[in-house]
Amino acid sequence: MMRSMMSAVTGLRAQQTAMDVIGNNIANVNTAGFKSSSAQFEDLFYQTLSGATEETNPSQVGYGAQVSGISKNMSSTGATQTDNPWQLYIDGGGYFTIADAAGDPAYYTRVGNFTFDKTGHLVDSSGNNVMGTVDNGATQIPINIDDTTNTYFTTTDGTKTVMTDAMYNAMGNISFNSDGSIAATYNNQNGVFTDADGNPIKVAIATFVNEYGLSQAGNNDFESTQSSGTANYTTALNGNTTRIRGNELEMSNVDVANEFTNMIVTQRGFQANSRVITTSDTLLEELINLKRS
Repeated sequence: MMRSMMSAVTGLRAQQTAMDVIGNNIANVNTAGFKSSSAQFEDLFYQTLSGATEETNPSQVGYGAQVSGISKNMSSTGATQTDNPWQLYIDGGGYFTIADAAGDPAYYTRVGNFTFDKTGHLVDSSGNNVMGTVDNGATQIPINIDDTTNTYFTTTDGTKTVMTDAMYNAMGNISFNSDGSIAATYNNQNGVFTDADGNPIKVAIATFVNEYGLSQAGNNDFESTQSSGTANYTTALNGNTTRIRGNELEMSNVDVANEFTNMIVTQRGFQANSRVITTSDTLLEELINLKRS
């Protein structure tokens, strides 16, 4: 009788964890770039009542279930249109890279909810610097188009002009090209932002050997782990089909219909395990009453 109770208790715990995961998914149905999760179960150890022989199969009683893991769904369901050319969508694989307070790569996100602050830095919604590169990923730098020491405006005819505050404030139509480079207009001239050697400053794209091993850090960010491996940096359209699209944000990949179905199944599982406990308690009560009588 106690085995059934203990098995049901483990079932309740497992179903509760599954419901926690479902609740978090549904809560983030409209969270840009959110990646849904699902709980997987496994059975626990068994008590062998009788072993196997040449004539009989083993007789075993299990001790319930537990959550074996919570896996992430890293698929993309497309983008939604916005009115901000600095809000970016990665059409393909990879992640934007966000710097920590020291300016080093620390977080990774699919949500390009970015803007240029008053100093010309491209930052996320929390004010953290977005990382870029001038050499297709070998070196990561905070994207800053108002830095008089290393940022230039290079026009289509190759003319380079070192950036100044006055130039930055007079720039128009600042936007991102599909390769992640930053385009603008100055004095009726079209160009891109570059370093002193004329290399375009581009948004850095991070890729991982196992993106499913990334750890969710909140704020739409992920952190690398031993399971994911360290980030490899590149840029869009650099030997890949990934493109950067402005005026767009990645949508949540939560499937509401599927989550409600899972919620019903989980609720029924929780109820069934509760019923096992109630029934086992009734049987124990009958045994106690037999002794009393």
